[in-house]
Formats: sequence, structure tokens, C-alpha cells
Amino acid sequence: MLVKVAKYLVAPHALNSGFGLVAMFALTGVVASLVLVQQGVNISPAEML
Repeated sequence: MLVKVAKYLVAPHALNSGFGLVAMFALTGVVASLVLVQQGVNISPAEML
């Protein structure tokens, strides 16, 4: 499922619209956050600022 979404986001027409780039960055952020949470790192908006 994620692979299909990733391939769609990487498709040229999605990148040209700009939405693909935004979605890709958002997806990357979410994945990174999940990985850090699994490692026991406490993430809060205050710390990110």
C-alpha cells in the first residue's frame, strides 16, 4: 500500500503540481517521527522550535 502511494507521489505529474513534493516531505516527517518514537525519543513541538 505505502509503495503504491510512494510511486504515485514520485510520479512526474504529482511533482509538477507541487502537491507531490509537499506530500513527500510530510510523509518523510511522519516516518521519521515514528522511528524516533519507537526508539524512545520524546518528540514535542516545543523541542523542535
